[in-house]
Amino acid sequence: MRRSLNSSILLLAAGLLLAPGVSGLAGGAAGSPPPAPAMARARIADGFGKMPLYFIENRGQIDPRVAYYVAGRDKTIYFTERGLTLALHGPEAAASGRWALQLEFVGARAVRPTGLDPTGATFSYFKGSRQEWQTGLGSYAQVVYRDLWPGIDLSYEGTVDTMKYTFRVKPGADPGQIRLAWRGADSLALNAAGELAVATPAGGFHDGRPVSWQEVEGRQVEVATKYRLAGDSYGFELAGYDRRRELVIDPAVLVYAGFLGSSASDLGNGVAVDAAGHAYVTGASFNAADFPVTAGPDLTANGGNDAFVAKVSADGTALLYAGFLGGSGTDEGRGIAVDGAGNAYVGGRTGSNETTFPVTVGPDLTFNSSLSFLPDAFVAKVSPDGTSLEYCGYIGGSSGDEGRAIAVDGAGNAYLAGSTTSDQTSFPVAVGPDLTYNGGFADGFVAKVNAAGTALDYAGYVGGDGTGHLFSNGDHATGIAVDGAGNAYLTGRTDSSQSSFPVTVGPDLTFNGDYDAFVAKVHADGTAFVYAGFIGGAARDEGLAITVDGAGNAYAVGFAQSDASTFPVKDGPDRTLSGRGDAYVAKVNAAGTGFVYAGYVGGAGFEVANGVAVDGAGN
Repeated sequence: MRRSLNSSILLLAAGLLLAPGVSGLAGGAAGSPPPAPAMARARIADGFGKMPLYFIENRGQIDPRVAYYVAGRDKTIYFTERGLTLALHGPEAAASGRWALQLEFVGARAVRPTGLDPTGATFSYFKGSRQEWQTGLGSYAQVVYRDLWPGIDLSYEGTVDTMKYTFRVKPGADPGQIRLAWRGADSLALNAAGELAVATPAGGFHDGRPVSWQEVEGRQVEVATKYRLAGDSYGFELAGYDRRRELVIDPAVLVYAGFLGSSASDLGNGVAVDAAGHAYVTGASFNAADFPVTAGPDLTANGGNDAFVAKVSADGTALLYAGFLGGSGTDEGRGIAVDGAGNAYVGGRTGSNETTFPVTVGPDLTFNSSLSFLPDAFVAKVSPDGTSLEYCGYIGGSSGDEGRAIAVDGAGNAYLAGSTTSDQTSFPVAVGPDLTYNGGFADGFVAKVNAAGTALDYAGYVGGDGTGHLFSNGDHATGIAVDGAGNAYLTGRTDSSQSSFPVTVGPDLTFNGDYDAFVAKVHADGTAFVYAGFIGGAARDEGLAITVDGAGNAYAVGFAQSDASTFPVKDGPDRTLSGRGDAYVAKVNAAGTGFVYAGYVGGAGFEVANGVAVDGAGN
């Protein structure tokens, strides 16, 4: 079976690897840990084949010509009275970034499809002002066009891997009426296997060889069938069959149409897990509202992403809800956490101003960037059922700002970590831990949002002047956790030397070269660092995720390219660098003065650790 050559339809995917910001309940806080995000990813991957397609009902959120749609990052499929429209996103789509294909039902009646088999999954669109939101939209596992041609029904359904279509020809009806035409395709051809190959500038896909059958005395009797081409249209050529009985024509369409990706590696930017094992995913999705008017290059697409948050069942077989947050610009969820009540907290970046982004209560309701292409960080809280946005607001200044990871404590306060190029004259610094922008390409930042979402309890920088590297890449906070006392733990990367980076106590007070990972603990009141130090060697090393146990020991992971001659290996799982780069894991003692252990995890290739969890025994 072959899939689309260049694109995958991903409703909820934004990257090839699970990115920094992976967190569990309370963002890695101490206490009884939920299942690890990596385990949740594995469960979702195992359940992919059982997850249906979700045909979302249009209740006014998109073009009224559309009755239902399957929306994703790489393809969006719209179902109208006259046929299907596929919006193909991808690097080869066109200069506009999108290519539109239309499947026309030639000679058919105008039939608005009907949704069948409600999935229970709801979809919400938090876009623009509250009055414009569309929440709790239903979805279906199948759509059907009834009597599209006289006596012939057409239905669409599928799973994460395929979307298939089925014709049901009633007794006495003529299957020769069926005619389908692809508008906007480069070519339509049959291959040696009898499959229908559709080629477009955005890649190609295949419809499998058609299979037809009738039910006779309780058993299926196959009817020999093949495609019949005529220019850019096609129908079916059938052998003899009993016209007194219903005929089913059942091609297998290999257009990849899944919501969460084709594998565990396509799960977006962040995953959190609640105590019941439900997985919460965030990332970015193309804006489904851009319905292409014509076939070919789609010049009407605005190219923007929406951030999303989605909840998946504990066994990975069902989507429970999906919500989209966005405006007129490009918006992306980067980190996610969940509290004990099932509220989801999302942090990320947005290029949408307050006239189109769904700011509500927020810590800041005004977009701060001086240039449209420079984003603000944002923080948002989504209700347990996914249908309400409890708060949403900006964190940023006049330059570029990005939320990378988020955690939440037992009282519902959210902690956001990220990076900024905005100095203290515009960035909302308050209390600490550092109120002055340090220079270089960027500083990391940490901010605490109160439980109501109305204000920042503190916000400050984490960084130096970038002089540790000839070409500064800046300081970036990419992982965050919080303990039961409200202390925040950070990790990330820095190219600032100890002369400007706020090293204090440890575990390593000396910059080691190129860029280093760092680990830092911020006092519960946000006024200062309890400790801050480097993790690294002479080459490139980066921290990506962190968690903390009940005793206050911190566990940081990421990747290292420094070998054991300079990297601080100690009693680790592996004390030898095995390839071009290895994942690493390091445990920092509660005082922050040193490593309990540090070592590599990897082989001959390049390995990256993007998430970490710890159980009650410290494993």
